[in-house]
Amino acid sequence: MKYIDKMMDIIKEQFLTVMAKDHAFYSQYSIVLSNEQQYVKNKDRDPKKIYIVVKFISGSLNFGQNLVPININALGEGNKIEVCQRLLLEYAQEFNLGEPIDISREESGDGSAYIVKQTYTQPQVMSNFNESWNEFRSLFFMSGTFLLGKDSIPIVGIQYFESADDSEEKGTEIQFISSSWDFSIQLDSQGFYGTNSRTESRSKIGTLTVNIISYLVDNNLCNKILAIAFNDIDAVPNGIKEKFYLSIQLANGFSVTKMPFSLAHAHSPQNLGEFPLASLTFTN
Repeated sequence: MKYIDKMMDIIKEQFLTVMAKDHAFYSQYSIVLSNEQQYVKNKDRDPKKIYIVVKFISGSLNFGQNLVPININALGEGNKIEVCQRLLLEYAQEFNLGEPIDISREESGDGSAYIVKQTYTQPQVMSNFNESWNEFRSLFFMSGTFLLGKDSIPIVGIQYFESADDSEEKGTEIQFISSSWDFSIQLDSQGFYGTNSRTESRSKIGTLTVNIISYLVDNNLCNKILAIAFNDIDAVPNGIKEKFYLSIQLANGFSVTKMPFSLAHAHSPQNLGEFPLASLTFTN
């Protein structure tokens, strides 16, 4: 895949998405986005244009996974600072650790599907009062990282439901920091006559475990777990026997809907200067 071109397309589309969300504020302004360098002709110089250059930094090229750091340098609008500063900040807030982007096999051009994840830092002003033609502009800087996974199938969504039967219930989206699943099978290994003293195993019990780490926040899932942990029978009459119904989606389209789980473990560390986390383990 020509990932440089694709990444430039993604960045440009995302900037335009941010501007479109508040058309009244950004309507008089436009962006000029370039790869590595930018030359602006005299006839194209405009105080209402924000000039953005994306520089690609050396990263790692592992098997099936590319880590591509980038730097974004932006020359703000003429004699002002608010528009470019807000644009970069809203861009970082919107797309940092946001929903993964799917690149289909047809789009990639090499027959493989890709998952793209992004991280960004908060933008900062590098210098003010830079002379640019007949006005002053501020230079902004923001760094980011693109993670491209070839044919990767991460978990892209988890929702919690209180009931398996209520078709009208809107699930609680779990904004997880990390997630994992584990499937173990208990085997019955026995020796039989004629097997040359070797055992043959038969599967007996299969167990699926899902682990989620997120922030401890005020939502239906966390409130129910707090009620179970602190024995609030009024809120959760079933106590530790309460069922949790989870819908899980993977990047390749595989999904399960309202699969029943039981809470196996809950842990909430809270350190000085940090918000509390919730480490939750569910087992079917």
